[in-house]
Amino acid sequence: MRRKHRGPNLNRASKALQRPRPAEAGAVAVEFAIVALTLVPIACGMIDFGALLQKKQGLETAVRMATRAAVQSCVESDPACVTGSRPDDDFRAVQAAIGGLRVGSADIERIVIYRVASSGSPTPAACFTGTAVAGECNVYQGSQLSAPATGYECLTGPASFWRACGRN
Repeated sequence: MRRKHRGPNLNRASKALQRPRPAEAGAVAVEFAIVALTLVPIACGMIDFGALLQKKQGLETAVRMATRAAVQSCVESDPACVTGSRPDDDFRAVQAAIGGLRVGSADIERIVIYRVASSGSPTPAACFTGTAVAGECNVYQGSQLSAPATGYECLTGPASFWRACGRN
């Protein structure tokens, strides 16, 4: 029987492939540095973008929950609901927003509850910079967010600028 020729010694060839030649010893490190300079910023950007999307979604959820809490808890038999004059509307909205954000009230700078103008006139810029405007908006600073429902009464405090009592 004739023996088949197996070719060159495979063991010796595999060892030769494992050892870099002296002229190519630093080439792998240089190639890695070139690739890493492009891939690391891309990976970091993807992580930051994902975190941004998560925060944006959380904020949208909090606003949706706050609006639903202020509107949905009314019953037709409650005359204060029909006229939109429940004094605790802002309290319900603020508590729902805090729950929707899934953070503590100490982590929130402020919550602004404002009237959306139907006539096309914009909401005053002061409302968004943290200054309450009579008849337009209420601004609740972080320290006021943990107040009980009595802290949101229509006649005194931060809820008195745009009173829930009598608002439609």
